[in-house]
Amino acid sequence: MRRALTLAGLVVGAALLLAAAGSPGGVKEGGTFRVGIVGLSSIDPVLGGVIAIDRATCASLVTFPDEPLPEGLRVVPEIALGYPKVTNAGKTYTFTIRKGFRFSTGAPVTARSFAHTINRQLNPEMKSSLELDFESILGAQKVIR
Repeated sequence: MRRALTLAGLVVGAALLLAAAGSPGGVKEGGTFRVGIVGLSSIDPVLGGVIAIDRATCASLVTFPDEPLPEGLRVVPEIALGYPKVTNAGKTYTFTIRKGFRFSTGAPVTARSFAHTINRQLNPEMKSSLELDFESILGAQKVIR
């Protein structure tokens, strides 16, 4: 409950900051935005960060749109070009990555980027709380052990 209230305060505070900035001409470029969140041990999404931070800083193959319910509960492509091609009796999902997505470094987002992230989540050294979400992927057990 405390985390939810803290996140709600963060969202309201960010909205107030944006509103106070006024017109786009009044927005300062660059700088540092600091936020204190009680109980936050990492902003690394692999380590089970805060969903609000992950959604603001990370993109996914698919996502929930920023729409009111019930539309906001409909899964839509984000980095994926469209919905996956499902084969092998529902065991294989093939996504095509949309061109033009880049990391903050300028490097393109590729299928290999997603494989790297999944392998990182499965790596025992990361001690990710998300490991269980990915352990049924073909080849995952080779990474976990």
